[in-house]
Amino acid sequence: MPGGLQVDDIRMGYGKVPVIRDLSLNVEPGQALIVTGANGAGKSTLLRGLAGLQPMKFSSYLLGGEDCPPTSRAHRQLTHSIFDDWAWLPELTVGDHLLLASKSQRSSSVEVALDLFGAAHLIRRLPHSLSTGQERRCALASMIVRPWSFLFLDEPERGLDEEYQEVLAEALGAILGQRSVVLATHRPELFADLPAQRLHLAGDNS
Repeated sequence: MPGGLQVDDIRMGYGKVPVIRDLSLNVEPGQALIVTGANGAGKSTLLRGLAGLQPMKFSSYLLGGEDCPPTSRAHRQLTHSIFDDWAWLPELTVGDHLLLASKSQRSSSVEVALDLFGAAHLIRRLPHSLSTGQERRCALASMIVRPWSFLFLDEPERGLDEEYQEVLAEALGAILGQRSVVLATHRPELFADLPAQRLHLAGDNS
C-alpha cells in the first residue's frame, strides 16, 4: 500500500500529565520505525495510541495516504498489533486463534508459523496452560499468518530467549516487504538489519 503511515501532532497523557506532545511520524512502505527510551518514557503509550488501544489526539492520521483514524473499521482491517495483553479467548486453542487471524483458514500455514517460533507442539493448547514465553511466541506467530499492511509491536523480544529473539528479527526482515512496522524495544541492535528510522523518547514529554 503506497503512502505508509503518517501521523501529525500526536498528543497523549494521563489526566493532566502530558506524556507525548507535538510528535509527528512518517513511516514509509518497506520501513520500520524503532522506538526506544527508558521505562516510563512513553513507548508503550505511543504504540497503544497508534494501534487504537488508548486515546490519542492528533491533527491527522493517514494510512496509505488515506484518512484512517485508529478507531475506524478500516484501521482494524489494515493493521495488526501484538502487546503483552494479547486478546486470548479462553475456550479457543492456540491453533483456533491463529486460524481466526488468518484469512486463508489453512491449518498448514498456522503450523508453519508456529514452528518458526518453536511452538508447533502448542497448537492444541488452551491459553491458560501456556507460560509467558509460550504465549509470546504463539502471539508473534500471528504476524506471519494474519494479513496486515501496518504492524505495531510493543517490546516483542520480551519473554524470548536469545535464539527466538534472533528468529523474530529475521522473520520481520523476511515479511516486511512494502509494509510498515512500528516497534518499541529495549534492544534496538537486534533489529539493526531492518530498513528503519529511529525515534528515542526521552521521557520529558517528547
